[in-house]
Amino acid sequence: MKRHFSVEPQLEHYVAMVDLLGRAGLLEEAYAMIKEIPMKPDVVIWRAFLNACRIHKNSKLAEVAIAKISHLGSGDYVLLSNIYCSIRKWESAERVRYMMKKIGVRKKDERSWIELRGAIHKFKASDRSHPETEGIYKLLEGLICRAKMVGFVPMTELVLMDTSKEEKEENLIYHSEKLALAYGILKSCPRTEIQVSKNLQIYPDCHCWMKIVSQGYNCEGPGPISSV
Repeated sequence: MKRHFSVEPQLEHYVAMVDLLGRAGLLEEAYAMIKEIPMKPDVVIWRAFLNACRIHKNSKLAEVAIAKISHLGSGDYVLLSNIYCSIRKWESAERVRYMMKKIGVRKKDERSWIELRGAIHKFKASDRSHPETEGIYKLLEGLICRAKMVGFVPMTELVLMDTSKEEKEENLIYHSEKLALAYGILKSCPRTEIQVSKNLQIYPDCHCWMKIVSQGYNCEGPGPISSV
């Protein structure tokens, strides 16, 4: 980079390379690059590497990344726990959760919201606090059935719990973004743009389901959906 473009590589350039290598599954190469960085790797690099370890289910290198992050946030612990769950190391996952509880680290609650006619309606997973809960749940369950009829398959492999397939599917149904979209459809006319916002990254299962629902109800786009 320096030889061809006369640009001295900065830390953000290394972060980008670690992220690219990690997403490609080249975790050993990404780790080797981190060790060769001329400046001290910061938390951004280690978190990019940790996320790559989650994608490719490498608990050994994930533990290396965790050890290098001096001030762990709830998301770091959750990532490590999810990695253990994805490779069915339930005891290790439980150990991480116990550690979180012991030091007072709480997982951030997922929340989705939708604005209709100037009012913001907020939802949590399996939320039953909304005054129109009965109608929302009835419509959502119908939407799930209709989506399955046109080929939607719930991504039960993403549910990181040691439970049956049926229980995993049940866990996926009432995610906050699904509740928010169901309410938007319940209160809107066809071809209305429905925008759902969420404080965390949208769940892949929910994103695929929303695309199918938006096509069936002639909504504008797959939501649109944003994470903030």
